[in-house]
Amino acid sequence: AFELAFRFDTLDAQDSPNAKNLGNRAESYTTALNWYFNPNIKLLLDWVRFYGRYTPLAVVGHDAQGDALTARVHLDF
Repeated sequence: AFELAFRFDTLDAQDSPNAKNLGNRAESYTTALNWYFNPNIKLLLDWVRFYGRYTPLAVVGHDAQGDALTARVHLDF
């Protein structure tokens, strides 16, 4: 069986009590294709697009953004 999934995540730390996190925002979109080979084995492929403002991942004054492709084989025994 095949499964197609989509997920949207967001983080808004606008009102954070920690001053260094003020204004931090992040969003990500994940599209996944999962293949259930049999009841004990599945293959998971994810494509993630992310964006962040005022994050520790970016140079000061710039936004962080990018794409990630992940794969995983899940074995259940």
